Amino acid sequence: MPLNFSRAQAVSACACVAWMWPAMAASQTLRCLIATGEQTQTMALSPTADVYDLRSLDFQNGFRFSAVWLAPKQQLKTYVYFSSPKKRALISQQVLNLPTTQCPSPFAQQTVYAGTLERELHMVCHVPCE
Repeated sequence: MPLNFSRAQAVSACACVAWMWPAMAASQTLRCLIATGEQTQTMALSPTADVYDLRSLDFQNGFRFSAVWLAPKQQLKTYVYFSSPKKRALISQQVLNLPTTQCPSPFAQQTVYAGTLERELHMVCHVPCE
């Protein structure tokens, strides 16, 4: 049986879903576990539309891990920097698509090496089961 909606009803339904989606997505939290050297930290990310709404963690051995969960594209963007006494350099940038299911095992895992310094940063991200 075909669905017959007027243009106004279709626009209203789209507006309602667009209005409700941020509230539904806001209840979700993506978690990343980042480990380097003797340090391990957890980062909790909420969905956002602002590409500049980065969360960052600094580590004692010179690494900085930054990430943002872009809700409109359902992507996780990660950035790893390494700081030397003279400058901070971007050494890794990843764009990861979030899984379509809500409860997979880790959907993102990466290891980043700081060149000749023989330092590693490990990252694992997942969407917790609710």
